[in-house]
Amino acid sequence: MMKFKVYKNEKKLRDEEFNLNDQKLIFIFHGLFGRAKNWHSIALRISSKFDGTIIVFDLRNHGENEPSTEISYSIMVNDVYEFIKKKNIKKFSIIGHSMGGKLGMLFTLLYPQFVKQLFVVDIAPVDYPRDEIEVVDEELLHMRKLLKTSLNDLDLSVRAYNCLKAAEIRTLGDLVSIEISDMMKFRNFGKKSLTELEELVDSKGLSFGMDLAKYNLD
Repeated sequence: MMKFKVYKNEKKLRDEEFNLNDQKLIFIFHGLFGRAKNWHSIALRISSKFDGTIIVFDLRNHGENEPSTEISYSIMVNDVYEFIKKKNIKKFSIIGHSMGGKLGMLFTLLYPQFVKQLFVVDIAPVDYPRDEIEVVDEELLHMRKLLKTSLNDLDLSVRAYNCLKAAEIRTLGDLVSIEISDMMKFRNFGKKSLTELEELVDSKGLSFGMDLAKYNLD
């Protein structure tokens, strides 16, 4: 089953705190190079205005899910269908970004009885394979450029910069490829520096512990 994170009343809930039988549900599907973690601040903001529960998914082959050799929009639709059947969810709204928007449209087309509202961001319900390839290539190039950003260009505090430099962290990609637990072992690295770096990484739409293999940074 897909990994997911749950938000309600402007906070992220622990497993024992949420009830997926809430009458008001929003599912959020991320884009091609996204993951549930990237939607943390947005989900918190929406949950402060929305009288219901928000579920943000890691879609197949993304985020905290186990790798799979099979992936397609039809398979991802089935992942969502299996999730709602297992959790006995009858009705929900969808926010889908880019790839997640296509998933939302296809799911709604095949299972309209489950979808209350559909919000599609940065993608249209048209057939444009050539343009889609160009968009993916453009996004991939953007991510490569971003991840190759030198620490010298990130306007870090002296303490945070020196700690990372001593640990041989040279680029933004080096930084986000490590886990927070490992970073806390760096010499002279404290909570203040951690907060600074968490805010920086979040502002770039990234997260710690990212698998960068697909970006071919070498």
